[in-house]
Amino acid sequence: MKVIFIVLDFGLAIRNILKNRLFDILKFHKDLKIVVFSPIADEAFKEEYGGDNVVIELNPKHRNILTKIIYSMGKYIWEKKTKIFSFKDKRLGKKQGIMSIFLKVTSGISDYSSLLSAINRINLFFFRNPLSGYYFKKYNPDLVFY
Repeated sequence: MKVIFIVLDFGLAIRNILKNRLFDILKFHKDLKIVVFSPIADEAFKEEYGGDNVVIELNPKHRNILTKIIYSMGKYIWEKKTKIFSFKDKRLGKKQGIMSIFLKVTSGISDYSSLLSAINRINLFFFRNPLSGYYFKKYNPDLVFY
């Protein structure tokens, strides 16, 4: 049996990932075990999204201000590197923010891939969830969807 981790950390992620056809298709395949990590894991949530092959595990919110800044930096660099359209780009008269200034300064020193790699290493070093090792040993996932 293949095991898939689906890690959710925000309300929009929960809605966008669990309330679409992909999740229904995955649940349909009984040869898959789906482990959903969510900040919401009450009985109503488990009843709505759980199933014979779906396990719901609590993923507590652990985002302090430093975590949010590092996450935002990584997301901003990724969006600029890949030219992905975001809703923030739709704002008219958008002023240069601190992330834009950060990116201009650091991109002169390094390329986007190196910056993103550095941000990811910082994130892993400082903000690794101590329970992640436990869950990897317990379920031995074949795919992690974050």
